[in-house]
Amino acid sequence: MLLIIYDARGKEIATGTGFLVSADGLLITNHHVIADADHVVAKAENGGLFPMKEVLADDPKNDLAVLKIAGKGLSFLTLANGPVEPGTRIAVIGSPEGMEATLSDGIVSAVRELGLDQKVIQMTAPISHGSSGSPVLRADGKVIGVVSSCLREGQSINFAVPVEYAERLIEEARKEKTQRDQAKLQASSETEVYAEEDWRTASALWASGNLEGTIQSLKSLAKKHPDNFLAHFYLGLASLEAKRFEAGLKASKIAAKLNPKCAEAWNNIGAALVCLRRLSEVIEPCEKALKLRPDDPMALTNVGLGYADAWRFEDGLKACQRATQLDPTLPVCWGNLAVVFGGMKRYDEAISACEKALSIDPGYAPAWYGVGWSYHCKGQHEKAAEALGQLEKLDSGLAAELKSYIDKK
Repeated sequence: MLLIIYDARGKEIATGTGFLVSADGLLITNHHVIADADHVVAKAENGGLFPMKEVLADDPKNDLAVLKIAGKGLSFLTLANGPVEPGTRIAVIGSPEGMEATLSDGIVSAVRELGLDQKVIQMTAPISHGSSGSPVLRADGKVIGVVSSCLREGQSINFAVPVEYAERLIEEARKEKTQRDQAKLQASSETEVYAEEDWRTASALWASGNLEGTIQSLKSLAKKHPDNFLAHFYLGLASLEAKRFEAGLKASKIAAKLNPKCAEAWNNIGAALVCLRRLSEVIEPCEKALKLRPDDPMALTNVGLGYADAWRFEDGLKACQRATQLDPTLPVCWGNLAVVFGGMKRYDEAISACEKALSIDPGYAPAWYGVGWSYHCKGQHEKAAEALGQLEKLDSGLAAELKSYIDKK
């Protein structure tokens, strides 16, 4: 087929050749033919025009490209199997200078190894400008190569890329298309919840600060779409924000099961477990999040707590310190670092980390708890009492817990 190459302004800038390898429009040509194209139109011998839909795969090293053109039930060529032997009679059908279906013949002179998984077919069939991308056919009509280049110094020497590289690229193109189609189908299936009334209601309520209403709408959405990742993910997120940690944990676990490649879902599980003080369970989900996103400060700071709870203090310290480096503006990262220092009985460093958290957010209650606990452990009871007083203004539950600890000691 004649390929007409256009630039972004719709101006024709070149022509080349390509050939179909499937009835649904898979077409092989050279990389250099379409390298500068904004769009391409394939013209058949009968005058039919077929616009290119997309470039499915590209191999600059071997000068090949696989295009998808619009069309069905199209005639196509079959690719040959087995090695190409010197002396084989061949024919080339191309479009030199735009002259369609021009045939030239010759023989295979040699197959030359160029190294680095690269070889070319040298042939005697004459090639003219515009024939790039033409099929090289043997006597049975099967394609053994794709015309790629020629040398004009002295005797004309013409080259083609062996068909094995084209087969490899076609297989790659088909795999990538299947993966894209599956991803598109999954994304389409997941995002269908955005069209639901329950989602629109939940979004409006969430924006207004009505978390209870948000959760009820998201529950309805998850019930209607039990296998939808997004419905459970947002239900888990809203539940955690409302401090309904058991509900948040349950929904986040379902979300992670439905989409195990979502680091945020694993992170939400870890956060829920930290809030529920189930630190022995924190390591697994946080490590899964870190495999997907190694530099996630929340996953690092939470896994640090899990390591400390397992008496792996050095691992916990390393993780929490890394979290503070990645995002020094998060009070929770400094607060969790203080917990690890406290477990190591490095109370001065624990206090320093808490003070860093409080410099960012003076109302961060866990940091006041850490200050009071650390001063008490140091025997500086007056300062511990001052921290307790501040904590009582912010979180009565944490204050009662710290007071109980101080009273026992």
